This record gives sequence, C-alpha cells and structure tokens, in this order.
Amino acid sequence: MTPDAATPPVAPAFFGDGVPAEIGKIEKELKKLWQEQQTVATRASRLNLVVYSAADSSLRANTAVVREVTKDHACRALLIAARAKSPKNGLRAWVNAHCHLTKTGAKQTCSEQIAFLMEGTSADPRLISSLVFSHLDSDLPLYLWWQGEMPGVFDARLLCATERLIFDSSSWAKPGPQFAIVRSFLGRPGCRAATGDLNWARTSALRLAIAQFFDAPAARAALGKVDRLDIEHSGSGHTTGLLLLGWLADALGWHAPQKNGAEFTCAREGAAPVRVVFARKNGATVSRVTLRGADGSVFTVTRAADSDLYTTQSFASGSDSFEQSFAADPENVAGLVSEELLRGGQRKTYLRALDKISAALDA
Repeated sequence: MTPDAATPPVAPAFFGDGVPAEIGKIEKELKKLWQEQQTVATRASRLNLVVYSAADSSLRANTAVVREVTKDHACRALLIAARAKSPKNGLRAWVNAHCHLTKTGAKQTCSEQIAFLMEGTSADPRLISSLVFSHLDSDLPLYLWWQGEMPGVFDARLLCATERLIFDSSSWAKPGPQFAIVRSFLGRPGCRAATGDLNWARTSALRLAIAQFFDAPAARAALGKVDRLDIEHSGSGHTTGLLLLGWLADALGWHAPQKNGAEFTCAREGAAPVRVVFARKNGATVSRVTLRGADGSVFTVTRAADSDLYTTQSFASGSDSFEQSFAADPENVAGLVSEELLRGGQRKTYLRALDKISAALDA
C-alpha cells in the first residue's frame, strides 16, 4: 500500500476546528461529537441562529463571532458561505461545538455549529431554505443574520419562519434601495419577521445618553431652541449617523432632513430650521454628537477611541454645566449580535426614524 493510499486526503478546516461531515450524515456526526464529550459537557440550545454570507473567509470569521455569542446565547448555529464565483462546484459541511464553563465552573455547556460551504452552481440562493429547514434544532425560534447586500427576492417560507431578520446597514454601499427591500419584507400576511439592524443597535446607549440631557427642567426648556446638530462618525458610520438624525427628528418633531450642499437642514414648525453637519473622524463609529441652541446651550456626547464609555457634557443657558459618564454601545459585532438576540418585538421607533431619513439616505 502506498503512503498516499494509506493516508486519505483531509479537507482543511479553514474556518476553525470543525469536523468534516457528509451532508447526509450531519446528525450522526453531531451525535458522535456529544458521545465523546458527554462526561464533561452538556448540550444546550434556546434558538436557531442562521448566518449567511457571500464573502470569502466568512466561515472562519463567523465561527469566531458565534463562539463569543454562545457565551450568552446557547443555540444551534448554521453558518452558510456561498461562493458563486468559485471554479469548484459542490456542497461541503463541518460540525463543531462551542463550549463554555457554567457559572459554577463544574461543567461546560455547549452549542452546536454546522457550517456549510456552497460553491459554484451549488451556491444557488434557492437552495438555502432547504438547507436551513433540514438542519434546524426542533421547533426553537429562528434568527436569520443576513450579511452584506439584501437579496431582491427572499424565499417567503424562510422569511415567514424567521423571528428576527438581522442585518447591518452600515455595510451597504447604497442604503436607500436596501432599506426599501427590508421594508418590503415586513407586514407580509402570516409572517412575523421583525427587523434587527446592528447599525441601530450601535446607537442604543447613545440615544439613552442624549435623552437624559433633557430630564432637567432647564434643559427641557433649551430643547426647543436647538438649531444645530453636529455628528462626528467613522468612515463606516455615516448611515449610523443618519439613523441617529432620524431618531432625533422623530422625537423632536423636526421635518425630514433635506440636503443643503454638504449639509442637511430640518425644518420646524414656528422656528428656524435646524442645521445638521456630518464630519468624518477616526475613532468610534459615532465619536461625538453636539446639539447647540440659539440661546447658547450646548449638549455633547463624546466617545474617545477604544473607550467603552460615553462622556456627556451639558450646559443649559442660565444653569450650571454638568458632566456624566455612561456605558457605551459595543463596537464589536459579537457584542451587537448578543444584544440583538436579547430584544423582542418590532422596532417601531427604528422604523419611524427610517421613514424620516428615507429621502436622505443616498443624498
């Protein structure tokens, strides 16, 4: 027997430590995995998390993200990588487990992961639904994280089985048409899918920090006099800043922002329009938000590079200045996904903010 015949070739687990599995024997391989670990680990699952990507090396990157997410959310993760331009054709799979010690440290709880690589003609989007439904964990809720551009046509069966459709609008080159596609998915008869924009999640704590400015009576009086808004953001944070503007416009009764040269303006009833200035800066996704009033009032939220805190400074005309610190929104994707999985229901405030900025998205 030659050395080559004695040692069959092994497909490289290029995305992590997954075990190669034949498509028809995935459950058998998972069962074997648990039999080997049953003395030190317990399988746990609260939901199904499906992650789809057409990007190269997405299996490795998403395996690392899922490893972090499963610390707080036990699940069965299905990772799907579609490489339609690959010269190869076929479908390959790997099984894996993400294990973490319990709080007592006595035993590990483990989440299952099944990773699929669709190549060439096998990377047909129409095959995704059958792949997903064939490997879901019982009747647990389904969360679908679609990375990159949204498809113009979405399989209705998959969409209607989804509890939450997770995406990241900061990755879209032209967010206007992409948001329109997302909007078209909502409200279909028999569908319960709710939106989960990671870009909106990046502003959760920031919105709370801004809202607290106006708890004090003096600050509330200054609120109606705000006539300038400055938002400093990173290279990928412009859409994040627009969503924040949409939220403020909705909350404060401003009209939809209109493009005015390099800036925006928001008209108001019975008052001068609000001038809105965006500036690109290195650092956090949104590093500074400043609201200025015609009476000299200034309200600022700042996040330094690599900081996990927001620092707020408020000065309402006729009162003392005040400074506070708040926990900031996570910048890492795993943290954003973990927070998104904690939330339920439709994002009505998000949808109203989106309506406000719809005309400005690609301006």
